[in-house]
Amino acid sequence: MAIDIHWIRDNDSLGQHCAEWQSLPFVALDTEFMRVDTFYPIAGLIQIGDGERAYLIDPLTIDNWQPLSALLENPAVVTPDRQPAGAIVRYPTGSGLPEPGLFHGLFAPGQGGA
Repeated sequence: MAIDIHWIRDNDSLGQHCAEWQSLPFVALDTEFMRVDTFYPIAGLIQIGDGERAYLIDPLTIDNWQPLSALLENPAVVTPDRQPAGAIVRYPTGSGLPEPGLFHGLFAPGQGGA
């Protein structure tokens, strides 16, 4: 079964999708960073899954992170994070995106998950 993939490359599209995701019980979150030759990781891609589609957010074309921040701060929407062991979730510098509140898939058994 093929997954529909949608690019989000502007503030309006991000805001629209975040508003839709607010009504879901969860969204899956994954991030990709460039860590070569940089002191701080540079966000390269933010991926969100809603159970039906995958969304690829280009962080270099977004400058209003408030809608995504509101989604990640919403306690009614669980955001499983699929980072490898020892990885630290970081968002674009100056984005204001919250760090806490993520459900880390590697620690699911200890958090009452699987």
